[in-house]
Amino acid sequence: MKKQFFIPSLFFFLSLFLNAQTNTFPTNGNVGIGTTSPSSFGSNQPTLDLRGSSIYRTGSIMAFSSDLSKGWSIGRADDSSLPDGLVISTSDVAPINFRTGTNTRLTIHESGNVGIGTVNPNDKLHVNGNTTLNIYHGTTQGHLNFRQGQPVTDVAIVTAQHGLATYNGLRINGTNGVSIGTNNGVERLRVTSSGNVGIGTTDTKGFKLGVNGKIAATEVKVATYANWADFVFKSDYDLPTLKEVEQHIKENGHLKDIPNADEVKKEGFFLAEMNAKLLQKIEELTLYTIAQQKELQNQEAINKNLEERLQKLEALLTSKN
Repeated sequence: MKKQFFIPSLFFFLSLFLNAQTNTFPTNGNVGIGTTSPSSFGSNQPTLDLRGSSIYRTGSIMAFSSDLSKGWSIGRADDSSLPDGLVISTSDVAPINFRTGTNTRLTIHESGNVGIGTVNPNDKLHVNGNTTLNIYHGTTQGHLNFRQGQPVTDVAIVTAQHGLATYNGLRINGTNGVSIGTNNGVERLRVTSSGNVGIGTTDTKGFKLGVNGKIAATEVKVATYANWADFVFKSDYDLPTLKEVEQHIKENGHLKDIPNADEVKKEGFFLAEMNAKLLQKIEELTLYTIAQQKELQNQEAINKNLEERLQKLEALLTSKN
């Protein structure tokens, strides 16, 4: 009977002895669980070296905390309503932060918002930085910024109110201009930093709109033009004679006040100004036509008078014969 009691007792104390050989609990220094040679984190920093599955474990969850109500855990989702997979969670209302060194790089806020470059995200995704992307949303303003070395190159898509500018609707803002491209980045349209618009060209020659190509429109209106050609009809207008017009054409090869072909080829022309000059020539032609019509009418009257006198002379000669 004593022999039967001794054998189980021997196995019990032997197992305790063997298990004790895998742990070390010195009064000073590193503590090892699952190892008798715990590694040290630093020269003067006592370390708990855990060579096992968990500090606290229930089911498939491994929790790390001295207070299980204020710790964090990692494991599989044990809620049948959730998809199966890895779960990292905090036990209390606290964010999850990801750091490099002493800097927090990414935060999952207790509200569910995610922040990159900020520990207080204001929306579902709040990215704060000056290298590639900045998304911000507040109570009275919102913007989406794509940046590289702000403010050297900065593009913002903004709604409502932001900063010192107040506007309604959508606004796209670029420090060095905004361009639109297609076909693997070929630029089609550019709004320069000065507010000029180029279509098919980046050089608007200083004009508000520069287009390299053909333009089709159902109607084009020049809003105002001060130097319209009605001055031709004023009494003090010095209308050149047709002889003077002929002489200018012989000497210069074009009408007076109209640019020649070489000038137009090199410099182009202003549409409103050219229309006014062409109208000036049309109005001058109208005055020439009116003058010629008067001369014709005078000549007709003279011819009619001569015809009547000739008829009377013929009648007188006939009567004498």
